[in-house]
Amino acid sequence: EKKSALSGQNVIVSRPDFAPRSKFISNDEMAAYGAKIKSLPLNINQIKDLDSLLEAVGENFYYSGSQITGNSSHVIESDNVIDSQVIYRSAQIWGCKFMAYCSMCRMAEFLFGVNWCSTSKYLVNAYETYKQTRCMETLNVWSSSDIYYSVGLEGCSDCLFSFNRKHERNLIGNVQFDKSEYAEYKKRLLSQMCDRLKSRGELPSIIDIVGA
Repeated sequence: EKKSALSGQNVIVSRPDFAPRSKFISNDEMAAYGAKIKSLPLNINQIKDLDSLLEAVGENFYYSGSQITGNSSHVIESDNVIDSQVIYRSAQIWGCKFMAYCSMCRMAEFLFGVNWCSTSKYLVNAYETYKQTRCMETLNVWSSSDIYYSVGLEGCSDCLFSFNRKHERNLIGNVQFDKSEYAEYKKRLLSQMCDRLKSRGELPSIIDIVGA
């Protein structure tokens, strides 16, 4: 969050690494910014040499945040959102809907805490994913579904705590089970996760587990 140099309102920006003296405005303040600049033209003293000119121009340079464009609606505290609906505290979002605390997502929906994602749905805390469905706490998982706490899977389904596998299913800790046995273990583990969420209000992160 930054503060608008024009109004003092909160401005959301996609990145944290701006120069310390940078100034900001909200995208909906562009007209007011244009009017301000127009009313303060450079004078002859400011353009007499390069140093004076650079200083004067620098004083009038503002970054625009809270950029919500295209066919977007119900977007709150977000930046760089295009053609998306029902977005909360997210950045660099295109063609998405129903998400919160996400970044760099394209053509996805129903996401929470997801980074670098495309063509996916129903994810919680997933990182670097493509064509992923109904997954939670995953990293580098592609074209897979129903995955929990796993890293480096491709073309897999129904896996928990598994790593670096392709085109497999019903795995727990990289051990394969038959469908009914896997379902029983999965039910038990998910129940334990729910109990921990209710009692502690948190679960371990896949990032903490793998030390990424």
